[in-house]
Formats: sequence, C-alpha cells, structure tokens
Amino acid sequence: MNTDPRVGYSRAREHENIQLLPGETRLMGADFTPSPLLRHIKTGLVITRDRVIARYPQYMFFIIKVGYAESSIPIQQVCEVTTGRLLSQRRVRAALFSAIGALFVLMSTASLGGPFAIIGFLVALAFLAFAGLLAWLARGLALTVGHSGSGEIRVDVDGLEFDAMLQAGRLIQQLVLDRDTAMPVPQTPSPSPFVSQTPSPAPFVSQPSSPAPYVGEAPSAWRPTAPAPAPAPAPAPPQPQAPQSSPPPPSIWRS
Repeated sequence: MNTDPRVGYSRAREHENIQLLPGETRLMGADFTPSPLLRHIKTGLVITRDRVIARYPQYMFFIIKVGYAESSIPIQQVCEVTTGRLLSQRRVRAALFSAIGALFVLMSTASLGGPFAIIGFLVALAFLAFAGLLAWLARGLALTVGHSGSGEIRVDVDGLEFDAMLQAGRLIQQLVLDRDTAMPVPQTPSPSPFVSQTPSPAPFVSQPSSPAPYVGEAPSAWRPTAPAPAPAPAPAPPQPQAPQSSPPPPSIWRS
C-alpha cells in the first residue's frame, strides 16, 4: 500500500483512489455528489468485508484540489446505519444568520436615504437570496454509518444517486448481520470421562446460635398459689415413770 500523501490527485474517480489494506476485497465502490451546485466535487465510498471507507476531497475556492481526507470504520464496530433525507443543522444556522444580516443592512441604510438606501437594499436582497439557497440545501439525502464508540461517517447524496445509496446501506447492514451470526457462542467445557472428579467438600456454613428462651415470672395477680403445707404434729409429752424401789440392805441382826 502506498502511503505517500501526495498520491491521490489523479483524474480517476474518488473511490478508485482509496488504497485498500493487504488482503482486503472491494465489495462496492461508488462516488456521491454532496452538493447539487458543485457537481464536480465527489465523495468516494468503498465497502469491504472489514471496513467502510469514505474519501472527502479538499478544494480551495471550490476549484483547486489541494488534498483529501479518508475516514474508515471497521465492520466489527458498526452500530448504526441510517439512510434517508436528513436535515443539515449547519446550513440551517447559516441561513438564519444570513437572513438576520440582510435585515440589519436594510434597516441601517434605509435611514440614510439616497444612493446608500439603494445599495443597502441590493446587499440585503443578496443576503436574503443566499439565505434562501442555504435553506433549500439544508434538506438532502445522506448515508450515515455510526461507530459503536463515537463518531460517524456521513456521505451526502444527490437525488440521482438514491438507488446507489440504498444499495450501500443494505450491503453494510448485511455485513453487520453476518458478523453477529458468525460470532462464536462461548461454551462451558465438559469434564473428561477418564478423569475422576473428586467431590469437593461441602462448604461449612455456621449456624447462628438461637438465644435461650426467656422465662419471666408471672405477676402476682394471676400467679397460681401452691397449697400451704400441713402443720407438723406436736410431739407427745413425756410419760411419768413409776419410781423403782431398791432392795433394803441386809440387816446385821440375824435372828
């Protein structure tokens, strides 16, 4: 691939000047006209299985070609494809500012009178005509390819190139669908039947200790009363014992 920045100023069509990477195959290439007035300015578009490339030529004073810029998005990163009639906010703002400038010039020169009023009227008329042209150009056909991270590729299209724009949009969408279909689904590897699987011990789960049940004393109002113990029998009084007489001593007198 030639990386010399001076290359690419040939009279060939813009999409033919786009340099492809080694191994890339061109699936579609076309030139699109971004402006209906400056029809010599073309935007090149090339679609491969790996990328979407757009080439924007750079002109000085809309006549002298001084360079180009290329933008590409990998198919793996494409998240959005938009085709249709879009509104250019930049041209809408430019038309609004041009109309405001025309009114300012007209009001500034009207009070002067004479030739200044005529000149101011002509200048304001030119500004209003330019504002109308920008408002007419603000709405046009475009192909937009969005990047999943940030940024996009936009190619403005002329009405005569509407079919080529639809073909490019369908091709990019088909490549995105093929990418999603070919994406492998991760699978969990199954264990080999010849390798014995040792069951892992069950994880220890600590059981929270339940607190002991609280036993409170019942209030005295409804506490059950136990029967009073029977009084112990009184001890029997001691019985008087009869006196025991001892035998008389032997008498010294013997008969």
